[in-house]
Amino acid sequence: MKLYIDSTSMSLAHQMADLVRHASDPHCIKLITWLRLPLTEQQLKQHQALYVPQMAAISPDFINLACKIIRDHRITRLNIHSNQTHAWRGVFPLLRAIRQLKIDEALDITLDLYDDGTLSLMQREQLKCLPTLEQDVVKAAQALKIALSGGGSVQSDPTQSHAWHLLYPTRYHVFRLSALSDTVQGRHLRDWLAPHATEMQFSAFPVDLTDDQRSLYLTLFGLTEAIRESLHRFAQEETSFLYTGTGSWDRGMHDELCRRQVRAIGALHAQKRLSCDMQIAYKGHPANRANDADILKALGGQAVPYPHQIPLEVLSIAGLLPRRVGGVLSSSSLNIKPERIAFILYNDRAEERYSDTSLANLVKKLDLVPADRMLPLMAKEVPDSKPLVVRETPQGAALS
Repeated sequence: MKLYIDSTSMSLAHQMADLVRHASDPHCIKLITWLRLPLTEQQLKQHQALYVPQMAAISPDFINLACKIIRDHRITRLNIHSNQTHAWRGVFPLLRAIRQLKIDEALDITLDLYDDGTLSLMQREQLKCLPTLEQDVVKAAQALKIALSGGGSVQSDPTQSHAWHLLYPTRYHVFRLSALSDTVQGRHLRDWLAPHATEMQFSAFPVDLTDDQRSLYLTLFGLTEAIRESLHRFAQEETSFLYTGTGSWDRGMHDELCRRQVRAIGALHAQKRLSCDMQIAYKGHPANRANDADILKALGGQAVPYPHQIPLEVLSIAGLLPRRVGGVLSSSSLNIKPERIAFILYNDRAEERYSDTSLANLVKKLDLVPADRMLPLMAKEVPDSKPLVVRETPQGAALS
């Protein structure tokens, strides 16, 4: 039996590859809960798979159904695919419920845990600073073991999210593992992780997927042949450009982020980083579709929407990215080859609620994005302030 659990697009792109790899196996039951890609019974009926709706965390319905299938079908092998950073609320409650079935010895459990994205980068920066890394992770594993037996609870913690391999056979699917090579402490963490880690790639399909499996992969994401052909034609245009937005489940926060993007896009037009000569497409954040019309209007009258449910990582894997990409700083933007990146927008004011300062500084330090394309245009508008101007400095772009 395989369980697929997540609420983020980076992990989703890789979990889908595993799902289609085993879709035709009639002896493997698949149970799915993906926040960003709801699937229907019609889509899954031929693949021995079921979908359960999800919000931010794993639902009791999913846990109960998983336990029921394990018990009723006398499952002996269980492979759980989930988000490593959020395993405390995705994997932990599921495993604790399974333990209550009292069948641990008859059940072979393995874990495939995927990076969340930029949050994972930040957490590993914390781990690099631990002088007693191995001992701290062992202590975290002991705490996890006690909590799984009902002796307490867990919370988000970098040492615990990297301790699962001490309890179960685990493969960590790591975003930018090579970024740990920048310091002595980073290389120590990289070498410690290496026996249990695989670096996540988004440049092409996994080589072992057949043509039929690749076709199913794209179809489940809603990329029909007609849509693929349309996106391919657009992507091949010399002046094609994709703007990637940001958003929030919270409507008030979402509206504020929209206002900031509209203002930033105005500055980009003023600086000629966006122009009427470009063929512009817009891909909004899947968290919220409200205000898309405002951003499309700001981008220009000819801007066209891209399918919002298809992660940027999937467009990259399928070879459907336009010539140039730009937008708000996110995990997805850090998976794009530097030569494709037109700009990355962020908020450099550390005192503000939506500040990206720490992440942006890390991105610059690790040289994940060329410094001159990191534009601090997402700060809150100051009443009666002068128009924003982007100027170049030896350290990259800055505002005046």
